[in-house]
Amino acid sequence: MSTSAVDVSGENVKVMWDKRLTEIFYDIYIKEILKDNTPEWKAWKKLKGEDTGLGWNPIKRTIDVLNDWWESRLKLVLKAKKFRALGIDPEFEGKLDQMFMGVVAIGDKAWTHSSSTLRSEFFEDVDNDIPE
Repeated sequence: MSTSAVDVSGENVKVMWDKRLTEIFYDIYIKEILKDNTPEWKAWKKLKGEDTGLGWNPIKRTIDVLNDWWESRLKLVLKAKKFRALGIDPEFEGKLDQMFMGVVAIGDKAWTHSSSTLRSEFFEDVDNDIPE
């Protein structure tokens, strides 16, 4: 059993991961990357684009900008329409960035900026039956 302390919203929380929970987490993470299952994060990043100074409305829980900005951006990123009503919280966006920034999934290979190319055999034993 692995025990570690992590900072969650400024609170030091002790978490315990047994081997099975760790395996489930890794299997889910690998499966999602191999399926390139990051569409919401990608749409959010594309919606925001290179724009800086975008505000965050904590009540609406989305980007706080003028309607003109929304109209022009949503014409370019059709999949981002739902973010007008509910966006990705900046704190979680940072976590998603850490998880998916620089990750490329192509067929039976996955690559991150910190790894070399993985052989296909590496993923043969990945359990695709993820418990609900």
